Amino acid sequence: MIKSILRIRERVLENFAEIPGGYWVVGFSGGKDSSLLVDLLVEYLHRNIHLRKDIEKVFVLYSDTLLEYPPLREYAYEVIEALNVFSRNELNGLLKAIVLKPKTGEDYFSLCFNRGYPAPHRRFRWCTDRFKIRPVKEFLRKIKGEIIIINGSRLEESTNRAKSLKKYAVKLKYRTFGETTSEQAPLFAVKSRGFGVNAIVYSPIAYLKEDEVWLLLAASKRYYDKSKDYSILLKLYGVKVDLNKGKVRRKGVRFGCWLCTVASKDKSGNHLVLLDPKIRLLVTTRRLLMEISHDHNLKPYFREKDPRRKGGYSRLNIYGRSLVTILLSYIIVHYPDALKSYLIYEDLKKSLIEILGYFISKEGVLYEALQMYRRVHNSLKGDLKGKDQDNILLSISFKNVKYINCLLQKALYILRSRNEITY
Repeated sequence: MIKSILRIRERVLENFAEIPGGYWVVGFSGGKDSSLLVDLLVEYLHRNIHLRKDIEKVFVLYSDTLLEYPPLREYAYEVIEALNVFSRNELNGLLKAIVLKPKTGEDYFSLCFNRGYPAPHRRFRWCTDRFKIRPVKEFLRKIKGEIIIINGSRLEESTNRAKSLKKYAVKLKYRTFGETTSEQAPLFAVKSRGFGVNAIVYSPIAYLKEDEVWLLLAASKRYYDKSKDYSILLKLYGVKVDLNKGKVRRKGVRFGCWLCTVASKDKSGNHLVLLDPKIRLLVTTRRLLMEISHDHNLKPYFREKDPRRKGGYSRLNIYGRSLVTILLSYIIVHYPDALKSYLIYEDLKKSLIEILGYFISKEGVLYEALQMYRRVHNSLKGDLKGKDQDNILLSISFKNVKYINCLLQKALYILRSRNEITY
């Protein structure tokens, strides 16, 4: 079975030879598919660095939304650092791994407090464009030359993904598209959409099945860091692999931001709680943010009325923003690693300091918002989506103004005193 896995790897590696030269821009999210893609990419470059003089530079881009689950973020930054070390030592600096972030004022909490944005929803998904697409667009605009985008999209991921890929497919000289087995592992290419550049997007692993992705990851060390394998990814995804039998047991976990309220259920967070109980705080916070923003019982109290909008409500009002401030402060105090990226970038840290500084002077409003939340919660008990268990807001609502002020002051102290080291 291992020989079969290695044969698939070799055939996928052949796809990189068909990608034209220029500036290669590779997307890396820290997930299983992009991890395999980057591993294969580095192996190909290492083998062929003296033959591919047409490749100007290879950029591996990681878009840090600032709200990644801590263990996933730690893994992604570890990979970025290892890639740059390997490139300097083995690739003559051909590859450069870069962390992108949202523009100042375009991060989650700035938009929430300064513009009153409610938590993202499937009908108002304002996050993806600002956190991931715009930073990449800005980067691509700075490149002067032929841009080749390479990603880890797979046709098997979803029916919609497969339809979209096939709709915009570009026929390549040496490959044909259609139903095929991953043993053939053909290259897939589509026209670039949404990045504002005229480029072709190549997907070398498009035809791989998910089980094959896991088998390939489990069968090898990280090419760019032979001291480590991909066992951490298997653990985070809850995957068990039997290489001898070629069997994979998986839980169907997909990762996004820990504050992602677009999905109705947080399967990834609930899975990670089994590995790290502290993550329950993030799962609870996500649920409460969704409740404050979108529960029909709470909207009249924590959103501004706007008859022009469908549903009759628009931005978070001062009370809604107050509750978000309390949740933010609680996380900073009890689980600061969940906001580690905010602590790395001075501009982002400064924005949080300004937010907390403003609301410290509004302690009466904070207290009033909590009392309002408790009254509504008690009057509609059993009707709200949130449960009493682990309800941070309900617990704090029984405290006095002094406690609330101390919570914000402590969060402010942590922000000012912690100096994170960038990778």
